[in-house]
Amino acid sequence: MNKNLLFGLILTITTGQLTFGQTKVYNGSFNSSNFQGNATYHYTEQPDKRIFSGPFTFKTANNSVSISGNYLNDVKNGAWKFVLTNVANTDIIMKYVISANVSGSFKDGNIDGNWNLSRTKVISFSSSGISSYYQNSLNALSYLFDGNTVDFNKSTTVTEKSTANFNGNHFSGSFSYSVNGGKSVVNGQFNDQGYFEGAWTVNYYQDRILHLQTRTYLNGVLLTIKNKDNSTGEVTTVYDKTIEVNEFFQNYNPSENLSKIGETYYKLTEGKTTESNITFLEDAISIWYNNSSLSKSAYIFEIERGSNKLATYPERKITIDNEKTEEASNEKERIAEEQRKFEEAKKEKEREIEYERQKKIQEFQRSDYGKLQQSIKDEFNKWLIKTDFESSTDYDNRVKNQSEQKFKSIISEKIEESKNKYNSISAYLGDYNPDNESFAVFANRDTFYVKIPKGIAPTVSNYIVNKQKNDNRNSIRIIPKNMAMSNNKWIITEALIIFNIGGRDASCIQNYSSYRLIVTERKSILYGKCDAGGYEEFEIKDINKFTDNLPYGVYYGKWNNSNNFSAQSLDFTFEALGIELPVK
Repeated sequence: MNKNLLFGLILTITTGQLTFGQTKVYNGSFNSSNFQGNATYHYTEQPDKRIFSGPFTFKTANNSVSISGNYLNDVKNGAWKFVLTNVANTDIIMKYVISANVSGSFKDGNIDGNWNLSRTKVISFSSSGISSYYQNSLNALSYLFDGNTVDFNKSTTVTEKSTANFNGNHFSGSFSYSVNGGKSVVNGQFNDQGYFEGAWTVNYYQDRILHLQTRTYLNGVLLTIKNKDNSTGEVTTVYDKTIEVNEFFQNYNPSENLSKIGETYYKLTEGKTTESNITFLEDAISIWYNNSSLSKSAYIFEIERGSNKLATYPERKITIDNEKTEEASNEKERIAEEQRKFEEAKKEKEREIEYERQKKIQEFQRSDYGKLQQSIKDEFNKWLIKTDFESSTDYDNRVKNQSEQKFKSIISEKIEESKNKYNSISAYLGDYNPDNESFAVFANRDTFYVKIPKGIAPTVSNYIVNKQKNDNRNSIRIIPKNMAMSNNKWIITEALIIFNIGGRDASCIQNYSSYRLIVTERKSILYGKCDAGGYEEFEIKDINKFTDNLPYGVYYGKWNNSNNFSAQSLDFTFEALGIELPVK
């Protein structure tokens, strides 16, 4: 590349950068919000904007408006002053000639520190006449005229003074405002967040009478209004929400802007309370706000560039947070429904537990052990009853001396009686297992396995199965030899199982009423009642083998189950049965 061309390009770029970075001065025409005039200010030029920095002045051509201050990095910073001299302004019903002086400072574009305002307004009225509507409106502003009836044919001079403190772009600290040398005044304090706080004095004229009003606030929320009528001296409390507001703030969560009172949620919103309808206080603070009306504005935002609007309106009110309240109500209903379901499930579980408890009680009462226990108790309680022919002494002696023995006797008797219900049990044939030569026999929900030789197993199976299937006759009997209690029921531990397949002499033992079997340690004897009359005695010499001296068609087997379960104790006591002896 040509060296001269390269040097020219670098010089062009550098010159452009220096142009953008250099501080320049503008002096020429400039329009503020309401006025046309001439401004002088310092700035640096950037590619997409102009950065104000340094002193700034603005004046109208006739010098009726003068504004001066400073900029730093394109925002207002430091002292500013606004001066109006005999500035004319007209609205719907009035004409004004305004002279004002307003001064204070900005910090990083925010209004800050102490500000002062003094203003004189010469007010006259439209030559076309004032309608009755606007006449009533003016009378409502009678504090501007010291309570006097407005003379629409004359001009009136109103003077205003106000001192206000600001911090963080909102009111902070003391505030004062007065009209006509203090005939109407507002004095009070703002808290650090910019809200009305504590007692405020608002003295104003209305309907030609001076009203002395005291208003109290808590964190911007109106607590009380007390009015003193200067014509009578009467003090009236026209508004008092102290209890409600205190309760709100006692439950207030600032981070969520919520307070729960009862079942309702409340929040703080900006704006005056409905009952706070005194315009004088509003007018006193509104002159510092962003009001475009020259008759009311403090003019601090006449030059808008580089300044932030006031952030906080100083009065707040408590309102219902309908969304949160409804949400909480729905949540409460949901929790209540869950609780109802939980309680219902709990009751259902309790019902199930009670059902199972009653079921177990009933099962126990219906069990062999339960019946045995109740039978012993009933029998002994009968014995405890004093008879009509016993003297008290005889009765006492009987109970003292015989109770233990009688109780044991009844226990033995009832145990045998309970066992005897199972002295002969009908049974049904199951499958045959040729490997160990045994049939499965089912009776009383129990299963028995009985040895039967393979040679006669088909005969036994065919006959008994056909009997069970065709004529529903039972050809198997289980005769217990030994029994034990387990899980509240009698368990057969040893038994003789007889198969009757209907042989020539089998009628002797076809049903239980026609025979009985006696099993001893050494022999078993079968008694059968035959058609010819009388009894025949059949002796089973060895119950481990099949013998030929039984009636034809009768087979038997021995069954032992004594090692397959845990026996239950049959120790009964007075205490366990709930028996109380009348004599001890």
